[in-house]
Amino acid sequence: LKPFWAKLRVVWRAMVVDSHKGEDLSALQRRGKEIARSLCEEVLTPEFFQKHWEKVPLHHRAAEHGRGANALPEELTAADISLLIRRSGSNLKIFRRGESYSLDNFLIGYLDGASIIINQADRCNALLFGLCRELAERYFLHVFAVAYLTPRGSHAVRLHNDDQDVILMQVVGRKHWTIRRTQQHLPYTEEMLGKDTPVPEELIGEVVMEFDMEPHDVLYIPRGYLHEAA
Repeated sequence: LKPFWAKLRVVWRAMVVDSHKGEDLSALQRRGKEIARSLCEEVLTPEFFQKHWEKVPLHHRAAEHGRGANALPEELTAADISLLIRRSGSNLKIFRRGESYSLDNFLIGYLDGASIIINQADRCNALLFGLCRELAERYFLHVFAVAYLTPRGSHAVRLHNDDQDVILMQVVGRKHWTIRRTQQHLPYTEEMLGKDTPVPEELIGEVVMEFDMEPHDVLYIPRGYLHEAA
């Protein structure tokens, strides 16, 4: 059986200003837990698990449902993002339009259209740690965060699918998403598509959703669905 877990993605398209200076880590963790509880109340409901979990994607639009499901845009600041990058170490990856970006200076890479990706971002940020911990305790046993910082007019990775269920929370800016069916259902790690090479044409299914993600939006993608963002 597949482990019952989820990957949380936190998505930026630009930087914001402010800081959490003066707040202790326990307070930030508590605030992260509060954000998780709001997400559960607004999105991860019994209806969600009945209709969507490991079945079909869900785009929860703030413009339609309000901002309560995703409070991260008010909480994550430019100072937080800068500190997150500095603390990320080997978890920081750089991609541009589907390919790994080899330039050592990630700031120059970002200006050149490359996306900054921070794996296990919850290990570097107390707010995200509290958010992931609360979700894990409620539903998923294990939750980790991946943060994406993508410059305007670019994208990080090509069309692909994942071996985890993904919950995306848009923080700043806008991303255009396309989600497609595939012949694979609930793939294991070795069965993922689009990671090292493009997805074979015969395995690319029909488009099931195409839309823009705005700040405060939430997106759920069951593992196995092909997806790409620009």
